[in-house]
Amino acid sequence: MLIATKVGHTRPSPAAWTPCGRPEYLRQAAELCLRRLQVERIDLLQLHRIDPAVPIPGTSSIGHLEENVAAAGLELTPDHLARLAALGPVG
Repeated sequence: MLIATKVGHTRPSPAAWTPCGRPEYLRQAAELCLRRLQVERIDLLQLHRIDPAVPIPGTSSIGHLEENVAAAGLELTPDHLARLAALGPVG
């Protein structure tokens, strides 16, 4: 069985979703997913959207989740890809 889930949004009201990519939030969200899903490891944890308040290099903070997450992914727009490419090779 492959476990995949998404994180990266908070819900300040029933009609609103706000991107949240702060490293401390992502760690907390991953821990909550582990508990909620009753698993010891998540095979794929995907960040819904890049948080505009977290600099693009800061999004690598999902790398800190390696302990319980096999792989992490980001949903990127063409603008995000252009900004990442300007930083150097993306791999």
